[in-house]
Amino acid sequence: MAIRKLIQHNRLFLSFFLVFLILGIIYNFGISDKGSTHLLLNSFHTSTLDVIMKYYTVVGEWIPYVVVALLLFYKLGWSLFLLADVALSGLVTQVLKHLFDASRPYSWFATYYPEVELPLVDGVRLSQYFSFPSGHSTTFFAMFFALSIVCTEHIASYPIQSTKNKTISYILQTIFISLAILGGYSRIYLSQHFLEDILGGAFVGIFTTLCLYCTIQNLKNKSFWHYNLKKSKKIL
Repeated sequence: MAIRKLIQHNRLFLSFFLVFLILGIIYNFGISDKGSTHLLLNSFHTSTLDVIMKYYTVVGEWIPYVVVALLLFYKLGWSLFLLADVALSGLVTQVLKHLFDASRPYSWFATYYPEVELPLVDGVRLSQYFSFPSGHSTTFFAMFFALSIVCTEHIASYPIQSTKNKTISYILQTIFISLAILGGYSRIYLSQHFLEDILGGAFVGIFTTLCLYCTIQNLKNKSFWHYNLKKSKKIL
């Protein structure tokens, strides 16, 4: 029942995610190959995008903890949920990275296509190993899916549901999935990962969030879940 409501409340986010995942798999494995796909997606460099992607990609490193802190002023339970989500998805990703031990674009092209020169962005140090799945992409998708869950459940808790509420929910879901995909693309833009790494990271982020959400249903009825720092008491 809980997972059914989650899917219903976040159907726009999850629909966009499935389209992104399916189209990415079809193109990367059925139409093109990892090298050609990377060169195509990596061919849109401009000085402005260099700056945007360079700084946006680090959102996946520190912004989750800022969001965790902010959620402490809403509900302690959701703050712990997001923190556990980022930690769990990150752990799964690290295990998979070491299992696959895949080369990143920089070393992969140097090995198989040494004549290819990848566009470089000033100040970005290119990694060479543990490419699949993308850790940053995992965090982006886990974090923004978790935020979508928090926002849509909050909106669904209103006693009267209106067209305005649904519109706000759809807008937030669209923003969240767009930011998640942009975060994944930033890893390709900076030649830190291939498309397949992004798809793998996105799947891990969404899947671990779903699994974690299913395990917290009983905790949502506990008193600690509703505590916040703003009022230091239960929200009734």
